[in-house]
Amino acid sequence: MTKAKRIVYRVLRKGDGWDITKDSKPVHLPTISLLDPKTVYVKHARKLARREWANGRPSQLVIHGRTGAIQTEYTYGNDPKRSPG
Repeated sequence: MTKAKRIVYRVLRKGDGWDITKDSKPVHLPTISLLDPKTVYVKHARKLARREWANGRPSQLVIHGRTGAIQTEYTYGNDPKRSPG
């Protein structure tokens, strides 16, 4: 049995604002603007990732900080096996 590829959404810094990508491609959301706070982007990205999971596709949300470092991750669907180390 082949596992479905995990769809990865990211909230990233873009200029003076934020952006959402899906598998490295920009996601166009006409309801939010670059001037909205990061929390608005996280809320929308979380909704998109959960929708994928509800439709049977495993997904992940990765939230980056201002410097580009990963702040937090959320996995929806089968969580990858944890390995020691």
